[in-house]
Amino acid sequence: MNQTVVVFTELPGTGKSTLAEAAGRHFGIPVFSWDWLRGSLADLTWVTRRSRAKQTAAFALMEMLALRQLALGQSCALDAVVSQDRLTHWDSAISAAGGTMIVIHCVCPDSLIHQGRVEQRRRGIPGWHEVGWKHVEDMRRRHSPPLHPHLVMDSRNPLNENITDLLAFFPV
Repeated sequence: MNQTVVVFTELPGTGKSTLAEAAGRHFGIPVFSWDWLRGSLADLTWVTRRSRAKQTAAFALMEMLALRQLALGQSCALDAVVSQDRLTHWDSAISAAGGTMIVIHCVCPDSLIHQGRVEQRRRGIPGWHEVGWKHVEDMRRRHSPPLHPHLVMDSRNPLNENITDLLAFFPV
């Protein structure tokens, strides 16, 4: 994988973190997760817990970390719910840095399976809350999927099958 930033995106509970982490392990690249970065900002006292400033800061950190990896001649993966505007911005920044961005759109079209995954998971991210189904439904109303993903992964498929398909997508 030559200087590639792989963005795993879509709503919470669609398998993006699981697939990003599997890709990171397989390719030996870092995975920068918005939830973990956002959690690291929890103790900042100059803004409130749900402040836009912390959200913006977490996205800025993700971008800077990705650009730093590219400057080092290395690839990385980003794990976040990302708007099309931000994807377009990141694509420009990554291209300007000499890298390539690949967007992996993770989906779970079965709302009952999706809801069950969200309600049952416990991620234990310091400084970050567990996301409930109501939050995911609210996000769904505000969020649009990426316009031109390079690959769509359906989390209704067995995990090992999705990982195999994901890894087969990338040339060695």
